[in-house]
Amino acid sequence: MRKGPDIDSYIYVLAFKLLAERRRLALTMFLTPKAEPFWGGTYFPKGRAYGRPAFVTVLKTVAQAFHAEPTACKKNTKSCARGLR
Repeated sequence: MRKGPDIDSYIYVLAFKLLAERRRLALTMFLTPKAEPFWGGTYFPKGRAYGRPAFVTVLKTVAQAFHAEPTACKKNTKSCARGLR
């Protein structure tokens, strides 16, 4: 029996495409406590490399933005929701 698509994966990948890059690399999506995507990116190395920040730096920066700039995060969340509809 064939399985249906993974709805969560579809939603988060589509949300990422609406927010940022269109590359096919490892996807990292950041979600609100209600599992709503508000930011994402592809391939964050363990340490700063290839002109990209270290993953731990990304985590800290996104956490800080989520708490310090809730309006911007809500704007992204709403934009994703509109695009997904």
